[in-house]
Amino acid sequence: MVEGEHVSNRVCSVEMIGRAPCGRPIHTTLPTVDKDPVCLMHSHDLAKGDPLLRAEFQKELDATLQRSIMGIADFTGFVFFDCNFKARALSAACCFSSATFEQMAEFSGVTFGMDADFSHTKFRHHAQFFKTSFIGRADFFDAEFEQDAYFLRATFQREASFWATRFAASADFSHAKFLESAEFRYTAFCQREARFPGPIFSFTEFTRPEMVNFCKADLSQALFHDCDVTKVNFSSVIWATRKGSSKRMAFEEIVELGTPYASSLWTEGEDPNERDYVVIAELYQRLKKNYDERKDYWTAGDFHYGEMEMQRLALPAAGPIARFLCWLLAGRFGVTQKGLEAFRRWWHQQLSLVAWYKRASEYGENYIRPLNCLALTLLFFALAFPLVGLQYDPAKDLTAGKDAKPEVLSYRNASPGGKMASDSYKSEYQLVLDSGLSTVEIAFFQKNPIYEPAGRAGRVLSLVEMLVTSTLIALFLLAIRRQFRR
Repeated sequence: MVEGEHVSNRVCSVEMIGRAPCGRPIHTTLPTVDKDPVCLMHSHDLAKGDPLLRAEFQKELDATLQRSIMGIADFTGFVFFDCNFKARALSAACCFSSATFEQMAEFSGVTFGMDADFSHTKFRHHAQFFKTSFIGRADFFDAEFEQDAYFLRATFQREASFWATRFAASADFSHAKFLESAEFRYTAFCQREARFPGPIFSFTEFTRPEMVNFCKADLSQALFHDCDVTKVNFSSVIWATRKGSSKRMAFEEIVELGTPYASSLWTEGEDPNERDYVVIAELYQRLKKNYDERKDYWTAGDFHYGEMEMQRLALPAAGPIARFLCWLLAGRFGVTQKGLEAFRRWWHQQLSLVAWYKRASEYGENYIRPLNCLALTLLFFALAFPLVGLQYDPAKDLTAGKDAKPEVLSYRNASPGGKMASDSYKSEYQLVLDSGLSTVEIAFFQKNPIYEPAGRAGRVLSLVEMLVTSTLIALFLLAIRRQFRR
C-alpha cells in the first residue's frame, strides 16, 4: 500500500467529544509513528508537512469549522504541524482538548466567539495568542507549553482557567485584559537559573481582581510591575527570597535588564539609577496593601522592607548643597563626574537616614535589633562617661558618710575621697557599674542622679546618648507594633 493512501474500509477510533469515535478514514503511515491506526488529523506522521497532505489537512480543518457554525468545532486530539488561524473569527465553540501542536501555534488576532477548550493540549513550539480575543470561556487546564507562550494584549472576556497548566519557558501576559475571573491554581511557571522572567504580568489589567486567584504557584520569577495587584488573591504562592535572608521580594529587583520584558524598568536620560526603583516601590506598595488587608502582616512586612529598600537604593536628584559639594570636589580635587555620582550613591545608600533605619531595625521589621543596639549603646556610654569624668554628688547618696564631698571620678580616680580599694580593678569595676546606672537614668530621663557626666564634654555625651537611646526605644516600639498588631 502506498504511503499516504487512505484506507476506506477502516475508520479512526480516536474518541472525540462525548466519547464518540472520530470516524475518519485511516491514514497509512509507518508503524513506528502512530501506535494505532488513526486518520490524517490524528496522525503524528512527519509527512503531513508535505504540500499535498497539508492541503488535505487544511481542507478537512475548514470543513470541520464549516460544519460547526454556531455549534462546536471538534479538534479533539488533532495533531497540527502547520497551524495558522491568524486573524480568523471563529464563531463556533472550539475544542482543542488533547491536541498537539508540533510546530508554532499561531492564534494571533483570532476571535473565539464562544468557548475555547485547550485542556490537556501540548504546544511543542511557540504559542502565539497575541491580541487574541476570548469572548467565551478560555480553558487551558493541564495544558503544556514547551516553549514561549505569548498572550500579549490578549482579552479574556469570561473565565480564564490555567489550572495545572505547565509553562516550560516564558508566559507573557503583559498588557492582557482579564474582564472576569482568572484561575492560576497549581500553575507551573518556568524556573530558570538565569535572571530571566517566567510569567510576565506587567501592565496586565484585572478588571475584577477579587476574582483572580494565584494558588500553589511559584511566582519567584514573575513580573507584576505596573499591574494593580492590590486585591488579587495570592494563596500559598512562592515569591523570590532576598539573598541572605528569608524575606520575600519581587523579581523586578534582580531581573536581567537586557530583556525586553523589563524595558519599563530601564532608566533613561541623566537618571543615575540602575533601574527604575520608583516603579518597583509602587509594586511593593500594592503587594503590602494586599497582604495587610488580608491580615497577613508577616508577608506584608517583607514587602514593606522591599519598599523601603527601593527608597534607599534610589538616588534622588542632587540638591543645591550636593551640587555645590560636587562642584567643589570637581574643581579643587579633579574628581570626575562618574566618581562624584558613585560617591553620592554610596553616601545615600550607606549613610543616609533610611540606611541607618535599615541597620537599626530593618525598617521596623525587626524588634530584636534595636534592643541589641540599645544594649550596645548603653554599654558604650557606661564605658565612655568615666573618660570625661563622673560628677559624684554625696547629697543624693543615702549611703554616703557625713564627711563625703562632691568630686569628679574617673578611671584615674575611681574611688570617692581618693581612697583606692585594695584591688584597683574592683574600684574600676564599681565605677563602671555606677556609670552604667547613670547611663540608664539618662536614657530614661531620670532626674537627680547620684552620678552625672562632668564638664562640657560630659553634657555633650549625655545629649548624644539621650538622642540615640530615645530613637532606638522608638524603633523598638514601632517594630513591636508592626510585628504583633492584630
